[in-house]
Amino acid sequence: MTSKSTFKRALVALTLLCGFALASTQATAAGAAKTVLLVVRKDGKSLAYDQKIEQHLSARGFAVTLYDQYQPAAKAKDFDLVVLSSTVRSRDLLDAYRNTPAPMVTWESDLLDDMAMSGKRPDTDFGKLTKQHGWSMRRIHWRPG
Repeated sequence: MTSKSTFKRALVALTLLCGFALASTQATAAGAAKTVLLVVRKDGKSLAYDQKIEQHLSARGFAVTLYDQYQPAAKAKDFDLVVLSSTVRSRDLLDAYRNTPAPMVTWESDLLDDMAMSGKRPDTDFGKLTKQHGWSMRRIHWRPG
């Protein structure tokens, strides 16, 4: 799969994620933009795609923080949404964000078992579809607060 198609798939997922934006419309109108922690691998070759995703969300009124996966995961508690990019190195991240109280989205299927979003069996409980990547939401309800 090309990087361009990966980016397009990420934008499709972001469009779906914009349902989150509907829940935040009232707060944004009141002047308090919803905050998004976008966890990426800053030293990776795909950082430019993560930056485009950051720009996409920012253009829609979100306050986005691009955050390196090697920084402490505890910072996630201060955000309205946490997005784990597919560019993270899953073997280094593992379950670091597992107990994050904020709603979370991941595009990295190799994290699903570590995050207790699926069973432990690769290609049975989680994995990649042929030439497609999936994404999963840990909590799909909006908790105002």
